[in-house]
Amino acid sequence: IAKIAVMPNTLEDTLTILPLLSHFDNVVAISMGELGSYTRVIASKFNTPFTFAVVNDNTAPGQIDIDTMKSLMNSDLINTDDLK
Repeated sequence: IAKIAVMPNTLEDTLTILPLLSHFDNVVAISMGELGSYTRVIASKFNTPFTFAVVNDNTAPGQIDIDTMKSLMNSDLINTDDLK
């Protein structure tokens, strides 16, 4: 499993990891910080092997607490069929 984490400068920078998720198996790819926090959730819609959520204290910028992550991952806000 390959893990790629990048720090974006713009919202457009966060989009660079999405092709990796859609074209490769066994890749965990995220954009960090507030700009990239959504990529931690959307990656699950691309069948990434895992993501990370915090229980107590954040250890990296843009991490999402576990309750919020569960809620977002179980929501149907994103239809990936429209992205393919």
